Amino acid sequence: MALFNDDVSINSIIGRDSLIRGDMKVSGSMSVFGDLDGNLEATGNVIVGENARVNGSITAKSIIVSGVVKGNINAVEMVRLLSSSVVIGDIQTHRLQADEKVIIHGHCISLKDPTQYSDAVDSWQNTQAIASKSILQDIHISVDHSMFSDLSASSPVTPQTEPVASQNASPATPQINIPDTILPDPDLDDDYLE
Repeated sequence: MALFNDDVSINSIIGRDSLIRGDMKVSGSMSVFGDLDGNLEATGNVIVGENARVNGSITAKSIIVSGVVKGNINAVEMVRLLSSSVVIGDIQTHRLQADEKVIIHGHCISLKDPTQYSDAVDSWQNTQAIASKSILQDIHISVDHSMFSDLSASSPVTPQTEPVASQNASPATPQINIPDTILPDPDLDDDYLE
């Protein structure tokens, strides 16, 4: 009977003009025609209707999108993007079908070969992990007038770094001191600077 077949029957529905907040786990298939603010995980298929908006990631066997998804899409079998769909996030699937005028803003992996697919997913996850752990610090530039007062114009200038202890910066943030000899004289006429 087709009623109990997972590929045909819909186990859960978020109706039009409905808003659900929170993550959902569904055994079977799911249709979203309203708004979902949270992640959706289904063992079956997921349909995101034309007026639906999902603010979260979707994981399912296959996913059909004709609405807006702001999050990652991960489907074991297939992802189909209809012409009215917008996906702001990454897509991972073995098979991707996209109509004209689809908007995708993210990274897409769609490979049929299981080995190539697995290698591509691992490589992308490693890249994301490295990017999320990168060490980027703000650099604050200030001028220490007394430190280089005895330098002459012919002396080589080397910037020095030291930690900044201010309200807005952490103690480990480097500070670059620039000597007065390489800055323009503040008493110069404005016409000179133009």
